[in-house]
Amino acid sequence: MAQRIVNGEQYEAVLLGGDLDGSPLDIEGEISVDKLQAGSAFAITPNDGTDLSAITSALYIGFTGSVSLICSGDTNPVTFFNVPGGSFLPLQVKRVRSTDTTASGIVGVV
Repeated sequence: MAQRIVNGEQYEAVLLGGDLDGSPLDIEGEISVDKLQAGSAFAITPNDGTDLSAITSALYIGFTGSVSLICSGDTNPVTFFNVPGGSFLPLQVKRVRSTDTTASGIVGVV
């Protein structure tokens, strides 16, 4: 991970590959470290008719199962099957539905 400080703010870049000689690929753009870290989190009780109190940047799945959700830019649900417990779904979610959701211990990360 490459680090750089610009105007007093720390940035990091993840290098996803390199040339055959082992030198890193150039990546344009920078991501603030603050943008990669959650500012808050909240427990989610799946509900078919009620949106979450905030749009998430990710969902943490505590225990393995399926998760039926509606992303922030969608109107139709999608179901993720067999999501492993202890994993994150990096999605902007506005609703986690009780129908078809068998995973538990779901936490919204904002």
